[in-house]
Amino acid sequence: MKKFNIICIAGGLLTIIACFIPFGSAGSINIKVSDLPGAAGKIMWVLGLIIAGVGAVNKRWLHLLSLVCGLIILLIAFKWQGDLRKLDATVGIGSWLLIAGGAISLAGSIWGLLPKKNNAA
Repeated sequence: MKKFNIICIAGGLLTIIACFIPFGSAGSINIKVSDLPGAAGKIMWVLGLIIAGVGAVNKRWLHLLSLVCGLIILLIAFKWQGDLRKLDATVGIGSWLLIAGGAISLAGSIWGLLPKKNNAA
């Protein structure tokens, strides 16, 4: 398995883990992504599963899908973090892990899309 595949898998798994760790807190209430109403929390861990699956499959053209998923994760995580700060809530470790998972998956996806001669691992 090549390094960029391992990086994609790590980014996807980190995103999934971040969904179950407190994302923020308001007073004594901890907020987790998995506890969000509607489909918002489920979408995040599904995106993490897609990214990890792309890394495991090792198809170059699928890294475009992983790239888009990583961008979606990053944009939503930054938006949610901004919303927490507007509410004067504390930003938790889950927020930072979600951002890290999105960034790591982006790095692995970009590396996977580079021409083959640059992917020597």
